[in-house]
Amino acid sequence: QSAILLEVNTGAVLYAKNIDEQLYPASITKILTALIAFEECNMDEMVTFSFDAIHSINWREDANMGINVGDSITMEQCLYGLLVGSANEAAYAIAEHICGKGNVDKFSDMMNAKAKELGCTNSNFITPNGIHDENHYTSAHDMALIAQAFFSNELLSKSYS
Repeated sequence: QSAILLEVNTGAVLYAKNIDEQLYPASITKILTALIAFEECNMDEMVTFSFDAIHSINWREDANMGINVGDSITMEQCLYGLLVGSANEAAYAIAEHICGKGNVDKFSDMMNAKAKELGCTNSNFITPNGIHDENHYTSAHDMALIAQAFFSNELLSKSYS
């Protein structure tokens, strides 16, 4: 339905199709979550998985890394789980780590502020992991801007590839 090919170094649009159409981003949301985590945290910080983080997902259907309530891993390990394993509970735990338990809405505000800072105009982020919400959307153009920032970061692009 929508596509964009953006040259990452210059930002030049090489191909565009319905690039401003608002669509559900699903797990590519995690690219923005990782970008914020990298900017806000040290990679050796310990992230503890709360009951809410673990039970925020459907274990049979949603991608996860099988971590238990009370377990702690480093932020870098969370990012590997988030970006390589698409671990939905990791996204929630990262949001809680940055904004405090029960403050995932505050993390959504951070996501939307970061998106605007990057020049996004057709996005509204509600969840840190992209689990469906009808008010959670972005466009191909906005996601390309977020990806451009993500891939300009050596550690993040290393963990994702």
